[in-house]
Parts: sequence; C-alpha cells; structure tokens
Amino acid sequence: MTTEQTAAPLSEASVPSRRLDARTRRTRTGMLIAGPDQAFELTETAAEIWTLLDGRRTVAEIGRKLAETYDIDAETATSDVLEVLETLAASQVVTVAG
Repeated sequence: MTTEQTAAPLSEASVPSRRLDARTRRTRTGMLIAGPDQAFELTETAAEIWTLLDGRRTVAEIGRKLAETYDIDAETATSDVLEVLETLAASQVVTVAG
C-alpha cells in the first residue's frame, strides 16, 4: 500500500507522478495541461519535468536529469523541479508519494 497525496510538502526524496485523469495536449508553442479545475500552458522546462514524471524517479533524480539537459548545477535544477511540482500538485495534476 502506498500513500499518495495531491498537495503534500515535497522533498528531494518525493516520488511524483502524473495523475491519470490529467489531460495533456502538445501545441506548436508548448504543452497544455488540464486538471479538474483549470488548464494552463507549461514552459519548456516545466514540460521537460512533466515528461520525466513516471512515478519511479525521485525529485532529486529529476533534478539531476534536468541539470544534464540544461547544463546547470543539480542544486539549482532540483530547486526548480520542486517549485514546478508544488504548482502542479496544487493544481491537482500530479500526485506525490513519499
């Protein structure tokens, strides 16, 4: 049994995943995400984070991958991942375990 939360405090050890009922659409300019109450467009970086949400990677692992992709330090990348995930969790399009 796992404990999933919609808007929980996140840490580097948290394991986020996309909600199965979140709707996504790629457009010419980016990616749209729709949750139960709102829809919004993701920035390029947020869209990259979204694609890495597989329910297996921790926030720290996603941060390291983002650091490699954008050639930035892992600490900055992980901080950015946490910020994006807090918004996505509050919008009810991701769940967080751990």
